[in-house]
Amino acid sequence: MAPSILKLNPDLVEYLEPSIASNGHKVVDVRAEGKRIQYQLFKEVFDSSKEVDDLPYVPYDQSAPFNPRSIRWPLAVTVGPAIAEILKKLDEKNKAMAVEHSKSWFGQELDRETVDRHYYAVINTQEYQGKPLMYPKVVQSGDRKTTIVTAVRGKELKTKEGEMRDIVRGSRVLASIEASGLWFEGLDFGMVFTVTDIVVWKPARRPRKSKSGLDPAELDVPTQNRGVEAFGFKIKTRKVERP
Repeated sequence: MAPSILKLNPDLVEYLEPSIASNGHKVVDVRAEGKRIQYQLFKEVFDSSKEVDDLPYVPYDQSAPFNPRSIRWPLAVTVGPAIAEILKKLDEKNKAMAVEHSKSWFGQELDRETVDRHYYAVINTQEYQGKPLMYPKVVQSGDRKTTIVTAVRGKELKTKEGEMRDIVRGSRVLASIEASGLWFEGLDFGMVFTVTDIVVWKPARRPRKSKSGLDPAELDVPTQNRGVEAFGFKIKTRKVERP
């Protein structure tokens, strides 16, 4: 089971030597205590009867990536203040290391002001109704395809295998995310988190759009829920034939 990201200590994050990825771009792999950075976007223990409304909220429908051939789609999710604080500290660590290693990472010496200007933060400057936002990537296909499970409402809890179109505006999600390193595009750089596993509670109705933002979704959630193995729950998903 992936631990809560609250367990992440940015001071212990290590940065490996730059390498070239399969797409030809430079990357810097990162590790936390010798392992990939893989955590849950929630607390250590999940009690659906009390905490579903505290789960990360999806305020917008997924948008297509800038590269139309990309299999990684950004997903906007809210995070709690404690988790946002941890990720902001990770942002600061990334920028400090970029200044220290600017010669090998960028091919030139860069000062902190330049690094700040070109860094894409994990925690977005935009907020949703006062809550911090991050944009992990959902992987559509390949060996690292995101495992999507949808919770089905009813007297008896059931889950089914989900897909990209199940993650809609107004959903609550329990997600496990992973960061393998930093990406670079010229002087621009940042840390991309990908979603490895996600459980989706779709809204009873889609929230309305308004000039001031989206209304919170009304959730009709069972008193007991299960998730994918990444969250320590024992379930068996079943394929559902779609028309």
